[in-house]
Amino acid sequence: MGIQRISVSLEIQRLPGILASVQRTREPTPATTPERLWWLPSWLLNHVAARANRLVAEHLHGQGVRTQYAVLAGLDDEGPISQAELARRLGIDSGDLVTIIDQLEAGGLVARTRDPADRRRNRMSITEPGATQLLALDRDVAAAQADLLAPLTADERDQFVRLLRTILLSPTPTSRATGGATQRPSGLEASESESR
Repeated sequence: MGIQRISVSLEIQRLPGILASVQRTREPTPATTPERLWWLPSWLLNHVAARANRLVAEHLHGQGVRTQYAVLAGLDDEGPISQAELARRLGIDSGDLVTIIDQLEAGGLVARTRDPADRRRNRMSITEPGATQLLALDRDVAAAQADLLAPLTADERDQFVRLLRTILLSPTPTSRATGGATQRPSGLEASESESR
């Protein structure tokens, strides 16, 4: 029984390296993928997203840093905010956010203060060292974006981002399969309408 546990534990420890090698080798090519898939936007977006995730993780030197970056960026943009509101705006599970905030607070990157309007709640804010860390992470994320979009010209990059935002910000069509209602994504609407 003990040997099996050790074996499983060793396999789990090797899992990130195994997954990374699988991700690197699984990028599709026209020679190995049915042609009809190359004309499906959903299929293409899925594979571009996988490449983007890999590049960002490589530039940020780990998976957990990406979520920390999102939290720091959210706090920088929003100012002091409650954990519940930050979790909603970022689309992060509130329990997971507590863990991330604990890590960032331990590193001096985030501060918790009591909400003067409701003493039962905490408000999160980015600290000066957190803002400095965010700027360094911004550079890493920008480098990942540059690598991802390297095949495109500057005008094509701008157009690509505009098209992605248009898709993301449009109402989700009603699904015939589920009978679901049309939904509009939250979070970006205000910033999108202000930028027009």
